[in-house]
Amino acid sequence: MRACDVVFGSSSTLLAVIATWQAVSGAARLPIVIALWTVPGFNLGWSVITLRSNRLLADVTRGVMCIPLTSYIYVAEPTGILKQLWLPALMLSVGVCLVVGLGTRRARAGMALAIGYAGGLVVTEGLATHVVAPGVLGDALGLCLTGAIVSLVAAHLGRTLDVATQERDEAAEQRARAELTLGQLTVAIADFQHEMERRIAVEAELCQVHKLEAVGQLAAGIAHEINTPVQFVGDTISFLRTAVTDLVDVVRHDDTAERAGAAEAADLPFLIEELPKALDRAQDGLSRVATIVRSMKSFAHPDGAEMAQSDLNHAIQATLVIALNEYKYVAEVVTDFAPLPCVSCFVGEINQAVLNIVVNGAHAIADVVGDSGARGTLRVSTRQVGDEVEIAIADTGTGIPEAHRARIFDRFFTTKDIGRGTGQGLAIAHHVVVDKHHGKLTFETELGRGTTFFIRLPVDTESRVVRDVA
Repeated sequence: MRACDVVFGSSSTLLAVIATWQAVSGAARLPIVIALWTVPGFNLGWSVITLRSNRLLADVTRGVMCIPLTSYIYVAEPTGILKQLWLPALMLSVGVCLVVGLGTRRARAGMALAIGYAGGLVVTEGLATHVVAPGVLGDALGLCLTGAIVSLVAAHLGRTLDVATQERDEAAEQRARAELTLGQLTVAIADFQHEMERRIAVEAELCQVHKLEAVGQLAAGIAHEINTPVQFVGDTISFLRTAVTDLVDVVRHDDTAERAGAAEAADLPFLIEELPKALDRAQDGLSRVATIVRSMKSFAHPDGAEMAQSDLNHAIQATLVIALNEYKYVAEVVTDFAPLPCVSCFVGEINQAVLNIVVNGAHAIADVVGDSGARGTLRVSTRQVGDEVEIAIADTGTGIPEAHRARIFDRFFTTKDIGRGTGQGLAIAHHVVVDKHHGKLTFETELGRGTTFFIRLPVDTESRVVRDVA
């Protein structure tokens, strides 16, 4: 139901009721009562007729059609209570008609209706009395002013309503876009988390593969290192077999002369002197084999899901055994291990980082000494610095050129010949030390003098991670 229907109908019905009460008491004439009841009747009928019509056109037409009737009522009741009530009611009706201001967003239509009502009053009064009283002119002027004010206010409210509606629609659209964006962001975050989990898994797998690849590349050297002590253990066992056979032959003779002859043939003084040495050599060879095997087991053993307290000095020593064949022909290794507390870390990955740097250093020294038979120096040292431990690996190689220093930790960057380097060693070492252990990997280098890499690790990496996150 439209506002015009409610206000116009309720106000005109109220006036009709008052007129009926006045007529019963003899204070109002019947034509006035009929005219006043005609207004709400017309309003109701018009509302039904224009139910599906254009709202703005219907309200304007309603206002125009009511001008003669309302003018008649105004002129036909010169005195009494209806005279006092009808003008405000008429003005209210005009104001309701000025709802067109809200529809058109302009004041002209409403002001035209107000002028029409005022003109109707003046014309009807002139026709009825042949004179227009000043009071009628004042009522007409007041009606025009009221209509103008109401029209302007209605037009302004209409434009404000448009702006508010537009802002509401824009806000709803922005909210819809925000909800869509939030949904997309939620999906993107889930995809990002999945991608990060996949990346972490791939990096862990890559690190393990690179570790096993390094062991594979060193396998020939490791096999050679194992073969050497195994050979002299075998030679020692052959000597022991011969010596034992000779000793048994000496012991087997009961005759003193025969025993003396057997002892002389077996060179008993020599056997007495050499047998303990042979046993020592065999034990030493087996110890070297056991050391290599233990080092391989310690190096290649995968880390668990959580960091563990580890002896870095022992881990580095095992790594140097694994890399022995890479440097033993070109460099002497000097170690200087200071007492260290157990470090919370993935010790297998630290082994890998140390191995990569040691092998790099050995290759740098090999580039310097070539086939000259000279030997450089690999110096590996450890120390504690506050709540961190430091591993220093220094070589007497070529040093790093200025142009390459900013890129040596980039993945797949290498200056080595094809088949000698993949460009992953230092990149993996940097990832292990910096990203996984929240440590530092730095270097100092001088062309022609060599390079020193420094690995700094917190003693309690897990506490460092929690502190950095907080």
